[in-house]
Amino acid sequence: MGRTDPDRVDDLEKKLKGFDGKKLVIIEGVYSMDGDVPPLAEIVEVQRERASTLEEMAEKSAFIFTAPERYAAKAAKQHFKPGVSTVLETLDRDLSSLDEWSMDATQAAVEATAERLKLKLGKVAQPLRVAVTGDSASPGIGQTLYLLGREETLQRVQRALDYVNKQATP
Repeated sequence: MGRTDPDRVDDLEKKLKGFDGKKLVIIEGVYSMDGDVPPLAEIVEVQRERASTLEEMAEKSAFIFTAPERYAAKAAKQHFKPGVSTVLETLDRDLSSLDEWSMDATQAAVEATAERLKLKLGKVAQPLRVAVTGDSASPGIGQTLYLLGREETLQRVQRALDYVNKQATP
């Protein structure tokens, strides 16, 4: 089909009019203001086993492109329990100090944090998952953090800490 002038939605509608069934429309957009490009090939690789259609893959990957506006009530209730701020603060420090931001490095940092806090991995990874995705389901925690990137991950952890601390204040 080729490119369509982004200011001419009516032009796009005309081009799509002849198609029957579902359509895949790829819209060029800004991933971030500093020109970062999302790691699409890596997102597809990570989500390949988790999704059976492109639509489902896009839905399951939405958290990568948009920070959660709110936390899923069930996930927050289950994983943002008293004392979780210590876990999130420790993760924030440990993740901030990583020299390399990779799937393996982020996974190892989360595991090391759990070990140092003498907690099972789930008691560390799940609150972190909710903090960065807004819910309790995502790819492996190392994959999730890598796909989000260092800056976005740390911003989301800080936002979750603010939320948790605000909830703890009567």
